[in-house]
Amino acid sequence: MRDKRDNAGAAVDRRPPLIVFALLAAALVSAGSPALADLEVPRPSEGDIVFHVDVATFYSQPGRNTEEVYCSVSNEQLKFIDRGDRFQGDLVYEVVVYDMEGQEVARSENLVEVFAETEAEVEDRSIIQVFQSSFEVDPGAYTVVVTIEDQNALKKAIVSYLLKKKNTGKVEIDVLSKEFKRNTLALSDIEFARSLSRRSSGVFEKSGYEVVPNPSRLYGLLINELALFYEIYDLTEEGVGDSLVTVYSIINKTGDTIFADRKTVAMDTWNAGSVALFDISSLAAGTYLLRVEAVDGSGEVLGYTQAKFDVAWTVLSWGK
Repeated sequence: MRDKRDNAGAAVDRRPPLIVFALLAAALVSAGSPALADLEVPRPSEGDIVFHVDVATFYSQPGRNTEEVYCSVSNEQLKFIDRGDRFQGDLVYEVVVYDMEGQEVARSENLVEVFAETEAEVEDRSIIQVFQSSFEVDPGAYTVVVTIEDQNALKKAIVSYLLKKKNTGKVEIDVLSKEFKRNTLALSDIEFARSLSRRSSGVFEKSGYEVVPNPSRLYGLLINELALFYEIYDLTEEGVGDSLVTVYSIINKTGDTIFADRKTVAMDTWNAGSVALFDISSLAAGTYLLRVEAVDGSGEVLGYTQAKFDVAWTVLSWGK
């Protein structure tokens, strides 16, 4: 079962170097529904600060979903101040949700302090700040706008500098919070992760694991294991039994399945969280589709979820 508590805190993962901070908020919103093909995630930012945003939809209760928004930004994009014992960055992290009529329906704004231990870490693009926001929503379509403002960095343009305008980056992304229909077996969206570890509590804890988001969905040079989290929901009246088999497929741009695996997932309750970890060191650079299917004993597909991810093996592809 998922932990629905509102909480906030920090954790550190040094494989590869990572500093993480989670912000959880809740809002009640509703809207219509666009075609999934029109959505493009993850999305890089525009402006002075380069960062990435991704989203994932999870079922909460009938007619209500949990929409999670993930954001990552590398240290080199931020300005840190020497505080003597360590270096400190100060950011305003804002997430605003709009309905399809352009009306603001939810807002979360937080002043976030991030830290680096050494001057080398300040300029290190492999050290990533990760943010997570959570909203309770009705199934439907939304526009999510994520903004990061660096409180320590003034814009370089003369007029902006005189007006004391700060470096800012923004992402505007269309989000489809999908409908989970009654009397079906359904899967959540895939949350791509930087790392997975056993954890019974914490800001990124889900189903007994710490799932640190990877909003860029970029793997390869610094992260050679594809990590993911998803949930299976048994919304059928009769139930699907005590367990299901999940089939994982990685599909290349020509539509060929280049990797396949399967495992059994226990369905102790109607809601089962599951993680997976795959070595992708043999994959060439490029974009791939990850597909997860839940099948019954006869091999019939009862439900599926899928999403694209990228693999890169050059230094210049990272931290951008």
